[in-house]
Amino acid sequence: MRVSDLDAVMALDRRAFFDSWSETTWRHELETALASWYVLELPEQGLAGYAGLWNVAGEGQVMRVAVDSAVRCRGYGRQLTEQLLARAWEEGCTAVTLEVRESNGPAQAVYRRCGFRAAGVRPHYYADNGEGALIMWLYRQDVESATGASSEQNA
Repeated sequence: MRVSDLDAVMALDRRAFFDSWSETTWRHELETALASWYVLELPEQGLAGYAGLWNVAGEGQVMRVAVDSAVRCRGYGRQLTEQLLARAWEEGCTAVTLEVRESNGPAQAVYRRCGFRAAGVRPHYYADNGEGALIMWLYRQDVESATGASSEQNA
């Protein structure tokens, strides 16, 4: 993600989240060394998604993942999430966490397909309706164990 993407990112952010971020917040995200942000651009649509990760003390925190409603259910959310995971492992993170609305089954399914597991609920997390947030984690050691097990089975 670059500063030149911000107009399109902010427009998608307003459509995707009740608590869209200000331009000041987005500019801060692009400037902080903790953050890694990516955009999904499609030839027929332009900017169709974005995702961001913070690396804090060796743990990744998924900040936001958004895909335009016109192109959902095509695997783009998973691609963006996998990009965040690749970045987290590249940066030496030992785990990645995120919060997702309890009612957001499609997003939870994407995260589960990427290997995340539910670890609890933050009650009344979302200010717009008091809904809880499902806390999900993915540990690098689990990813490496699964990869190693697959490699051993194929040997």
